[in-house]
Amino acid sequence: MWIRTSREASDCRLREGASHHFLHRNNSRTLLAGLPEKVRVMILLVMMTSMRVCEILALRWRRVDLRTGTLRITERFYRGDFSSVKSKRSDPDLPLGSVALETLTKWRSKSKGGPDDLVFATRTGKPMSDGNLRRRVIYPTYDRLRIPCVSWHGFRHLHSSLLAYLGIPVSVAQAQLGHADPRITLEIYTHMASGAQREAVERLERFLLFPSCSQIAAEPASKMAN
Repeated sequence: MWIRTSREASDCRLREGASHHFLHRNNSRTLLAGLPEKVRVMILLVMMTSMRVCEILALRWRRVDLRTGTLRITERFYRGDFSSVKSKRSDPDLPLGSVALETLTKWRSKSKGGPDDLVFATRTGKPMSDGNLRRRVIYPTYDRLRIPCVSWHGFRHLHSSLLAYLGIPVSVAQAQLGHADPRITLEIYTHMASGAQREAVERLERFLLFPSCSQIAAEPASKMAN
């Protein structure tokens, strides 16, 4: 059972305006290690699949195929109501990476629910509240680990940003993210471009001006001008 202290409640209110922050990939590992198992599995799925939190909360076991390593998004749970989701993806089956698949398989072995039960539910089998999870579990974990606070969308943003960083084609990213309009995907890629471009020119400088990695580490860029 989660007990929210007065200090915790105050911290939560202060953090409601912090949703513009995005999670660094190093902090993501720290966060996952510090969360209780159920919430850790939920956030890992958002990071690894780009699912929206409303889709995570409505996911049922019959939509998860552990044999083929895929899941299908057909429902969402938002503000106390279930509703159907019209897939905007070219393939309605979302692939799971090996880590996500292994994590879900272990979680399934601990679940006593049937095919129509929710993958993530309260002790009484009811849908969980994204707001309560954020305020009672995730935010206090940020405090304890001393890492920047991000919203549920920040976990999804990590997935999309890394797709851009890794050079995944826009068409593939659009299908993975479920964007109906490719311009939305391109906007994310453009947002990542400045950082990627800086890294590109720095790598070019190192390749052109320094013959070995040891020299790259030993020779600061400012020394070249002398």
